[in-house]
Parts: sequence; structure tokens; C-alpha cells
Amino acid sequence: ARAGAFGEAERLAREAVAKAAGTDYLNLHGDALARLADVLRLAGRDGEAATAALEAGVLYEAKGNVVAARRLAVTAPAAG
Repeated sequence: ARAGAFGEAERLAREAVAKAAGTDYLNLHGDALARLADVLRLAGRDGEAATAALEAGVLYEAKGNVVAARRLAVTAPAAG
């Protein structure tokens, strides 16, 4: 995504989210959503990025991964 290949980066990130969603690994799913949020933010789609980051934070909190949830809260764009 940093090289400007947003379409391919988004496709790969969404594929990772879909695969992670099919598992019981909340941290993995959260990580995939956080990376999707990064891609969307770099593409200038801040609203969608905030939504993905929020979903990741919910998963991290459900797992008890307070560090990842707080890190995401600090670095993710605000929704709205």
C-alpha cells in the first residue's frame, strides 16, 4: 500500500481478514483487521479505516489483549 498499490493491498488485507475470521484466534483476526485499517488509511479512506480499527479493538479486548487494544486506540483514525 505504501507503494501506491492500494487495490492489491486491500484485496490481500481483506483476504487475510476473511481467513482469520474463520478461526478462533481473536488476536490473528484483530491483527488482520488492523492491517486492513492501515491500508484503508493510506488509501485515504479514513471512515472505513476507523471501522476496521474499531472491529480490531473489540476483538483484542475480547481476548484480553489490552496492549494491542490501547495501541490501536492511539494510532487508529477516529470514526466519523
